[in-house]
Amino acid sequence: MHSHHSRKVADSGKVVDSRVFVDEVPPGADSGMTGMEAVMWRTGREPLLRSPIVLVHVLDSAPDWSRLVEEWTRLTVQVPRLRERVVEPAGGIGTPRWAPDPHFEFDHHLHRVRLPAPGDLRQLLDLAQLMERTPFDPSRPLWEAVLVEGLDGDRAGFLLKLHHSSMDGLSVQRMMSLAFGRAPDERPGPGRLRVLEPLDGEDRERHGLLGRSAAVLGEGRRLVGRVLRQPFGTLLHAQRLVDSAFRVLLPGLGDTSPLLARRSTSRRFDVLEVPLDVMRETASRHGVSVNDVFVATVLGGIRRYHEGHGVTLDTLPVAIPIAMENGARSSGNSFTVGRFPAPVGETDNARRMRVVSDLIASARAEEAAAAPVHLAELLVPLPTPAVIPLFRRVAGAHDVQLSSMKAFTEPVYLAGARVQRLYPFGPLPGGAISVTMVWFDGNCCIGVNLDPASVAEAGMLVRCLEVEFEAVVDAVRRAGR
Repeated sequence: MHSHHSRKVADSGKVVDSRVFVDEVPPGADSGMTGMEAVMWRTGREPLLRSPIVLVHVLDSAPDWSRLVEEWTRLTVQVPRLRERVVEPAGGIGTPRWAPDPHFEFDHHLHRVRLPAPGDLRQLLDLAQLMERTPFDPSRPLWEAVLVEGLDGDRAGFLLKLHHSSMDGLSVQRMMSLAFGRAPDERPGPGRLRVLEPLDGEDRERHGLLGRSAAVLGEGRRLVGRVLRQPFGTLLHAQRLVDSAFRVLLPGLGDTSPLLARRSTSRRFDVLEVPLDVMRETASRHGVSVNDVFVATVLGGIRRYHEGHGVTLDTLPVAIPIAMENGARSSGNSFTVGRFPAPVGETDNARRMRVVSDLIASARAEEAAAAPVHLAELLVPLPTPAVIPLFRRVAGAHDVQLSSMKAFTEPVYLAGARVQRLYPFGPLPGGAISVTMVWFDGNCCIGVNLDPASVAEAGMLVRCLEVEFEAVVDAVRRAGR
């Protein structure tokens, strides 16, 4: 472990170079933001609540610039969201929508820079931190990429930043599957730009404040009517659904950490990596998932950090994303949020894995798991100044955000250069620590995004995480002797 301070084709899809290209929505369909997207977009006006996603790629060499420009220009055609900007409704009341940028300038989004000597990974991460803190131009599509030359060993970096309102983790992964080649000479295939039609009068009314409110009230009346017409057993199910919604929206998370109480807009990026086969072996041995091993081990590192400061915690409020669908999408968001009091005080990692496994399974199994999504829909008509304090309170209810996903388990190339590592940095809206892991070419690449005002000794926290993951590696090696 090192530290540095099947092809699926949807009905609507087309295969391009053995990869799936799917129009994000059928032609002529509504392009309005979802409630979650609108809330993330509007609350991002508060610097503390911004939600950028940053990917740091380490390449074995600097790719040819003209080829990179050509392939990413084509990618903006394959993934229409890369050419779309946010358009607010008149008066700012109603649902924002995605629309093609009539003045799209590719040169505004893709740049190249060179690191000064020595060109090490710490410098690359420092540049990514600065990129994360720089706000997007709201009048343009919400993405930016930088080719970073001059990395030591004749390597290069590729930094990609997107606003979370435009894509979730699965959408980013699917988009990058179009950007990556499976061989040095493989080039992405041609795509087709989906042209959005202007909203007609009926669509504009539906997206206005009165239209959305009427739709919500109408759905509420229909739901109540259906419940009242059902037998007693269905009423009991309705009660269980209500109880589930309360557990999801108002979970008993316990107290946040006094050690992680402060907040700022500064960010610190660090990375770890663990062999994927070690994580798989550990998961198999304990009857849990690789994600459970990841979450439990991170919690162990956070426990070590607190103990090093003389603070003892039994639990710590944690949030995880829960995917709501598995369909292929090139952009957009389809996730909800699960929150629970994580067993950070448990000293035995094996027991912690099993508790974590049960907690995550319970969060995913909640009948009302999508309640945060429905709540976001109800918040869209409210004035942004009214939504920000509510979102700040919800985001501040947990200290830590954890996320993991399978990405690319085979070698991939960016404009002919092999991608050696891909480190993900999830957003940190109002939290103290965000840790994200992706499976990448035989490794689990882990990105640690933290607020240095919350984590006063960032190096100590990273070392605590490293010690816990080293213990996982050592346990597998000892068992194999």
